[in-house]
Amino acid sequence: MTTHRNFDAELRPLPKDGPTFDLGGETFHCVPLPPGEVMSRLTGGGLNVADFIRDCLLTDKIMFDDEDREVVEAADDRKRWQELMTDPGRPIPVDKLVDVVIYLAKEYGDRPTLRSSRS
Repeated sequence: MTTHRNFDAELRPLPKDGPTFDLGGETFHCVPLPPGEVMSRLTGGGLNVADFIRDCLLTDKIMFDDEDREVVEAADDRKRWQELMTDPGRPIPVDKLVDVVIYLAKEYGDRPTLRSSRS
């Protein structure tokens, strides 16, 4: 017997805000949920932790004004990340980068992207 499951029907709307973290004296803001290709790097081996983190960072911040209208602001998180990664005056130990990846993986893994099943 052939089975079929509609995963689209189980998707929830994305959260408005993504995780944030501090590193190197700066606060970085991440997307609510990165594309599947970015997340698949966690299991594919050969993970470049700095690139994975960069790809989770915002390119634009979507804010809401007092009347709940969407306002898009350019974010410089990716640019600041690249500057931090190449700044010889602010070296970041590899174990801290790994800690950030573990934090993001947990945050993204715990986000409710599927509806609860009815029991």
